[in-house]
Amino acid sequence: MDLTESRQATILAVDDVPGNLKTLTSCLGSEYNLLLAKSGESCLELVANQEVDLILLDIVMPEMDGYEVLRRLKAEEASAEIPVIFLTGRMDVQDEAKGLMLGADDYILKPPNCTLLNARVKTQLICYKNKLIIEQKVQERTQQLKQELLTAKQRVAELEALSR
Repeated sequence: MDLTESRQATILAVDDVPGNLKTLTSCLGSEYNLLLAKSGESCLELVANQEVDLILLDIVMPEMDGYEVLRRLKAEEASAEIPVIFLTGRMDVQDEAKGLMLGADDYILKPPNCTLLNARVKTQLICYKNKLIIEQKVQERTQQLKQELLTAKQRVAELEALSR
């Protein structure tokens, strides 16, 4: 994923209540490319077919709850690293702990304060971007080291051939 300054981050908001999606649109819609899904299944389909940088996920939804959606996202290599923020009306500490233990990156109570929501979204996007940059640098350095190792092995082979 290319999360550069020139590209607006894409956020997927998942909630079965249209009013909640409207609130998220008013809080985030001007700063981000906002995709909306009304079910867990729709979320998984969108993530499979579009580049998504962050997911805001409700827990209580019919058919497939947010916990199951998160499990499925984390089980797929293509979506396992996408930051997920649970956005829910559940105030129980056990629910929050469960979500975080399953791999959620944050947990925000509904209705969200727009300023706080924006700050947390921005923080997660910065962390995600930095992680992608580090992973890219590690891949580049690994490739460079492999090439240096190959060159060194070739030189050793040449020296061994000369010494015979």
